Amino acid sequence: MRLNTLNLATLIAVTFAASAAAADCFRLNDVNAHSIGDNKTMYLAVGRHDIYRVSMKGACLGGATSSDPIITESFGSGPICRPIDLNLKIASGVGEIACIVDKFEKLTPEQIAAIPKKQRP
Repeated sequence: MRLNTLNLATLIAVTFAASAAAADCFRLNDVNAHSIGDNKTMYLAVGRHDIYRVSMKGACLGGATSSDPIITESFGSGPICRPIDLNLKIASGVGEIACIVDKFEKLTPEQIAAIPKKQRP
């Protein structure tokens, strides 16, 4: 049985939408707060109850504090589902420090509870 072009395009679109929905995606306008875990880890409070752990490729957060403003940009207007979708910088006294996002993950309630209180966003 041969799929025609329209059915194939529909199948691809549905598959992509299902994989994006299953991914741990968020929108920048839903980020409420952030905190620094260590020189490669940032936590983002998203929405009412979610916390995401964002891991950086380098130690760009060394010397940064949770009170330092973050500068975020997304590439496109859609949700952030992959590390490449997020451009992250820290504004510090010496200027902006760019970070390369390696990965991010939505934490479970157990993982959130394991974050030291001083590091929670």
